[in-house]
Amino acid sequence: MLIAIIDFIMIRYIILKKSAVVFLLLVVFFGGIENAAGAGAKTGGIRWLSFQKAMKKNKNFKKPFFVWFHETGCEYCILFEKNILSEREVINLINENFYPVEINAYGGRKYEFFDGKKYGGKSLSSKFNVIGFPTSIFFDSHYKKIFYLPGYWNKKDFMLVLGWISSKSYKRESLRKYFKNSF
Repeated sequence: MLIAIIDFIMIRYIILKKSAVVFLLLVVFFGGIENAAGAGAKTGGIRWLSFQKAMKKNKNFKKPFFVWFHETGCEYCILFEKNILSEREVINLINENFYPVEINAYGGRKYEFFDGKKYGGKSLSSKFNVIGFPTSIFFDSHYKKIFYLPGYWNKKDFMLVLGWISSKSYKRESLRKYFKNSF
């Protein structure tokens, strides 16, 4: 009986060990875990960048920045990511017209911001008075804040905001006027 128990334990150990090796190989093969910076380039989603990489690209090709603040486990963040940020039209508009930067407010990661200082997600959220999630903040190519967009927005309205900023209409008309003229 004792030998049967030991055999059972050894078999379970071997299976778990092989599973861990397979998992590690998959992580290495696919380049990391989902939501790592740049994961969208591999999956066809949003090509998230670090602030440093976005600023470097901005030196050669000026575009506004789309900074998305979210929190792991936030119901509306998950829904926004699933229902809006995964839509092909939204993905294309963001990838073509913005430098997208993703900030997990409570993820424990440090982010080097435009000013060259490193901030935790929570500190960076506080710096911009982000009090709820998700929140999107748009900056122009000179790092000046254009627009603060708190909360979950439906696809149609979010696309209008993206269009208002990417077309530089924010320089000549209010978002309200842009919305009114879009219908």
